[in-house]
Amino acid sequence: MPSIQTYLRLLAYNPSDRDYDAAHEWLLRVNDIETSEVLKIATSTYENQEHIPSVKELAELVKTNENDSIHIPELQKIIGEALAIMKQSRDPMHDQTHIVRAIRFAHILYKKLIPENKTLDWGIIVAALSWHDVYRVKNLGFLYNKNTPLRKALRKIPWLIDIDIYLVFKKDSIGSALSFLKESKRRIPKDLRRKIAIAILGEHSLSGFQESIFPGISLYKTIVFCADTLDLISISRACNGWRSIQKKGLMDMRWYNRLLVLNILSGLPRLEQHPSFAIALDLYQIIKQSTYEYVSRFFPTDAKLLSGLMNQKPIVQ
Repeated sequence: MPSIQTYLRLLAYNPSDRDYDAAHEWLLRVNDIETSEVLKIATSTYENQEHIPSVKELAELVKTNENDSIHIPELQKIIGEALAIMKQSRDPMHDQTHIVRAIRFAHILYKKLIPENKTLDWGIIVAALSWHDVYRVKNLGFLYNKNTPLRKALRKIPWLIDIDIYLVFKKDSIGSALSFLKESKRRIPKDLRRKIAIAILGEHSLSGFQESIFPGISLYKTIVFCADTLDLISISRACNGWRSIQKKGLMDMRWYNRLLVLNILSGLPRLEQHPSFAIALDLYQIIKQSTYEYVSRFFPTDAKLLSGLMNQKPIVQ
């Protein structure tokens, strides 16, 4: 667990040695030639909107039996509505591209799990991931919801940004689940609706109680958590973040730097010991290594931060 001294030392974290243009060009080249399925996903920026899969294409990523909820037309419509909402997101780290990559990571997990979990429902997984960040679209936090002179001034205080980020995080899954329940009311079967809502809640819910009502629901929560987390460390997630800030004017680099620091300090060091993350650990190791090599090449200061907190050995250039 990082110390308070480490946190205080990183309050002014703002690297000046990031080679954004070279990093972006390299990523586009690598994605064109990448053959590993997991790294193909991790390097997919979807800058060309035409390459973003449709709901139908996401539904057909896996071959499912006719009883799978993904075949319910109204559920596909609800999934499409979530993707349309995420397309409008002003949060550069939580947008439509993040959702698509998370679903594709979930597809890999699904293929691993289905042999021993024959009733695993692809529709629940896709719907839950599609809706799990919807709350963030209209809730960027007090400092960023409006561009008033006071809020702009307060954004210069790093620890206030940290509090803002944390408060949005704490409300995200609950707010997204409530949004899903509101928009799906009377449109799909009640039990299906409840299962998707619980899967959206993920780690922020009472597993034992829910498992007694819906046996097997914990696996859906785990898949959503793992797929979401795998994209947290993907190269494309980072690239889309800073490019959206630079090219589209979304949020700012102070926010980006604070989010990076908080994720590294609070979550990444403990992921490998997280019980729910065991099913994705092999994928995580692949993505982590590729991300670290990428960061070492184009973002030297960020690489030093990662090497100390992700138990990585520095790469000699």
